[in-house]
Amino acid sequence: MRKNVFPVIFTGIVAASFIFWGCTKLDTTNLGIDLIPAVDNVHTFRDTFQIETTQGFFNDTSQVNLSGNFLLGRINNDPLFGTTQADLFLQFKPPFYPYYYGNQGDTLVGIDSVVLALKYSGSWGDTTVAQQLEVSRIVDREFSDSSFKYHNINYSPMLGLPVSSIENIDIRTLGNKVYFAHGKDSSTNQIRIHLDPIYANEWYLYDSSQTGNYNAFRSDSLFRKLINGLAVKSVGSGNALMYLVLDDPGTRLEIHLRKRYNGRMDTSYVSLGIQTVTYSDLFQSAVANHVQRNRAGTPSVNPGPDELYLQTSPGSYVNLHFPALHPDSISNRVINRAEIVVEQIPDNVYYDSIFSVPHALYVDLADTAAGKWKPIYFDLNPMAYYDPDNASFYFPSTMDYNSFGAFPKHKTGPGGVGIYYYTLNVTRQLQDMVTRRHINYDMRLFAPYTLVYPQYSKTILPYANPLALGRIKIGSGTNPQYRMKLIMTWTKI
Repeated sequence: MRKNVFPVIFTGIVAASFIFWGCTKLDTTNLGIDLIPAVDNVHTFRDTFQIETTQGFFNDTSQVNLSGNFLLGRINNDPLFGTTQADLFLQFKPPFYPYYYGNQGDTLVGIDSVVLALKYSGSWGDTTVAQQLEVSRIVDREFSDSSFKYHNINYSPMLGLPVSSIENIDIRTLGNKVYFAHGKDSSTNQIRIHLDPIYANEWYLYDSSQTGNYNAFRSDSLFRKLINGLAVKSVGSGNALMYLVLDDPGTRLEIHLRKRYNGRMDTSYVSLGIQTVTYSDLFQSAVANHVQRNRAGTPSVNPGPDELYLQTSPGSYVNLHFPALHPDSISNRVINRAEIVVEQIPDNVYYDSIFSVPHALYVDLADTAAGKWKPIYFDLNPMAYYDPDNASFYFPSTMDYNSFGAFPKHKTGPGGVGIYYYTLNVTRQLQDMVTRRHINYDMRLFAPYTLVYPQYSKTILPYANPLALGRIKIGSGTNPQYRMKLIMTWTKI
């Protein structure tokens, strides 16, 4: 559901660097990798290494930009992780100034209704529980002037009074066709909220043909002074998150009106959209997404000794330490395969089904000397050159999720219960440690929406998880049935 991509500007540079890198001499870092011989315990062995694990939670500052999927809704009952509230703030603008309703020469007679429409692209959670949505004014001038900013998920502008009744949304019916404009038009996958008649009547006075103190359609500066934007919040029931596309024609403010042209009356509607492509940042629409977790009193904040909890951003992480994996205590060898195995602890069958596991996990390295985190070496894409110690090429131009093993797999666990598991490939990372006697790094395991390594760049790197989608209870390094472990298959040199 993501549209974000790693900046294209690096592609040519990385490609050229890969050609140069591929012409160097044979590197023992890559010997034997992906060629896994049978384990005979004479030449080829398989060892299991202990992982010491500790639970942590992020102070998350993820950002959603206009090309991403925004969240709206409320999870009221996740027994493992508590509640999640996702609120949406957005600013609809005319496509040009001075703006007028209808066609030139039309005479505006009146506004019949104003409808807020949001393009729906999917959901996560229990869709059988209706979402209760309410629309309010934004009274924060700072928000209306912030079209050039990307707010993080902790941001929330000041709100005024509601401009709609509480609307009950049945997520299961959003794919049904809905007719409007007296049957002249229709839509699917769209949330539609009728706004109050008093609020709708205000839009009559905004038209540039009117006189007085409004004239909001005369210029963008006047528009931003009078109209700060709208907030959409889930205010009652609900146990799911809805994903919305704002840079889509289906997201709009519909103004249904009556007009007269050449003495003839007609009804129609015009739309104000989320303006994204303009010749000035000031003419773009301001948008923001506030996503708040409340885990108080849940198992995730007080895990037992044999369990851990991962929640997709804004979420949690697990610190990994490998006490027996030290370059001075492991002989030089060809590592055919090394992978971190993460297994789900099954919990409540119903909630495990509606609150699905993260799309992809990720590990990076604790660079304690620099006091920073950095990507692992080699394994994020074995066919692309990158170097976590080089600020210009610290991350691959594209992730090879399949090779890295980020995606979940399914198997039958103890007691015949189906579980998900992940196998994260760190073969080349550990081969480099063994061959070159490099540092035995601690690692961090999590399910990111995006990645940022500020010591190199402010660039936001996309990952394969939609924001806030996915959670899983997993075994710790001491769990007797679902133990997290490092498995290494290796051959003597």
